[in-house]
Formats: sequence, structure tokens, C-alpha cells
Amino acid sequence: MQILQFGGQTAVADIVAKAYGLRPNDPQMATATKNFIAANPAFGGNLTAIPKGTIMVVPPLNGNFHSAGATTVDPVRSAFDLRLTNLTANANLAAAQRNAPSSSTGALGTAPGATTPTSALAKLDFTVLQQDLAAFAKLHGG
Repeated sequence: MQILQFGGQTAVADIVAKAYGLRPNDPQMATATKNFIAANPAFGGNLTAIPKGTIMVVPPLNGNFHSAGATTVDPVRSAFDLRLTNLTANANLAAAQRNAPSSSTGALGTAPGATTPTSALAKLDFTVLQQDLAAFAKLHGG
């Protein structure tokens, strides 16, 4: 989805021209205006009643999602990136904790202060990692 902030224009044609980078006499203006108003019904009326800075959706024009001056917002991609970042961080943390040696009392006959993996680390609770994996699968239909 692409969005644009309302700059206080007084005509929908000015907004559409800016949003799509079209000239006023461009043959695509009528279709672009129709699509724009369908996506933003409030802009089909009195523009002076709309506050500056209001977010407008810029729908595709003939399948083209690249509108001039519009910002692309993809909530699914943002959620995916966040989940993947959390998953990676948790996996790295779990792996580091699991592999880190611990100074503990060694078995009889070992040098004092020797580092040995503890049985607690061998049974590390991966609950957070499992929750992240489950959320990832749910989010992506897995």
C-alpha cells in the first residue's frame, strides 16, 4: 500500500497529479482520480474541511504501485521483518547460552575452577524461541 500526506491542496486534480506524477492533461487523470476518490472518499467532497497532514491511500494506477512522492507501507512485510529479527535474536541468545561453559564445582579429581558445561544448560528452556516460531508459523499460514 502506498500513502501520501495531504498538503492542503484545494482541488482533487492537484492531489492526483502529485500522487501519480501526472500532468493535468494526461489521459490517465480520469482513471487516477476515480481510483483515488474510491480509496479516499473524504477527498471527494470539500477539501477545506480536511486537515493538512491527513494520510491518503494512493491506489495503484493500471497495476502500477509506484506513485510519485508516495511512501510504500507494507504491514505484512513489517510484521515479517520484526518476527524474523526477534526469532534470530532469540535463537542466537539460546545458542550462546547453551554453548557457554560455566565455572562450577567439577567432578572429583578435576582441577578447581575448571569450566564444564552444566546439566542446566543442557536442559535449557527454549520456550521463548518456541513461542516465536509458533507466532511466525501462524503469521505465515504455517
